[in-house]
Amino acid sequence: MLRISKIVQDEENLTLKLDGKIEGMYTEELEQACKGPRAEDKKTITLDFSGVTFIDEKGLAALSKLQDGRLNIVKCSPFIRTLLSDLMNEGQE
Repeated sequence: MLRISKIVQDEENLTLKLDGKIEGMYTEELEQACKGPRAEDKKTITLDFSGVTFIDEKGLAALSKLQDGRLNIVKCSPFIRTLLSDLMNEGQE
């Protein structure tokens, strides 16, 4: 299960807090939560990963598709940071 909560929103930024696992069918929900505000409002999205416990390959692929310089991932556990290390390095290059 993945719960997505808006915690901060203004004209240029949206912060979403994620709780649970980013896997399987939940990746589509995450993509929709991010794509709408980015496409319509040109917002920068910050994903608060403090509640994320696992990411599978489908979740990593979805995050990779979303990574375009307007996506920030913060508050990762060491385990999640390791899973995301390649993705996060790509976004910083």
